[in-house]
Amino acid sequence: MTITLWKPEPNTITHQALGKLAEEAAELAKTCIRALIQGLDETNPATGKTNREEIADEIADVTAATIFVYDVTGIDYDTNRARAKLEGFREWTALLHADAEAIAANSFDKADWFYRAMDPDDSGQTPHEAISKSCFGHFTVCEIASSFTGPTRYGFTAPIPESDEDEFLHFETEAEAIAAAKERAELLDQIAASEAED
Repeated sequence: MTITLWKPEPNTITHQALGKLAEEAAELAKTCIRALIQGLDETNPATGKTNREEIADEIADVTAATIFVYDVTGIDYDTNRARAKLEGFREWTALLHADAEAIAANSFDKADWFYRAMDPDDSGQTPHEAISKSCFGHFTVCEIASSFTGPTRYGFTAPIPESDEDEFLHFETEAEAIAAAKERAELLDQIAASEAED
């Protein structure tokens, strides 16, 4: 291991600016950790503020300290790096949403009892059976709950293209289900029109 001679930053203002940035960053990290443990909207009894409010305060402090470091050191803000980092966070968030959606869908599919949220009497061992009891036709989006504590999904029954069978398609949100129902109906109309031409 090579040992080198390290000495403190000789410029007093730079030294203090860097120290202050590190201090504020540590306070922000501490507040974020508390929010992870207690919950974002729980209250800090010492201050009477929620963790959400205190995080906002600490972000403001870190931002001010960061600008101060830019001012006294001449370090340039790297716009491209910041943009790339933010884009990476957004891509990561999309992956997390997709993963949560897959888990919920899988849990829903494994349930052993389903019922229509608006009328639990419309129930059965499959979502298709629950919707059929309501006498709703194809492409009617319904909120379907699974078991007694399982996830709730929005879905509809629809013919399988080029098949005599139906299937139940389900989604996390009602808007997604409505869009999918419209898309499936349009697809089937196109297939029917093509077959009629032949």
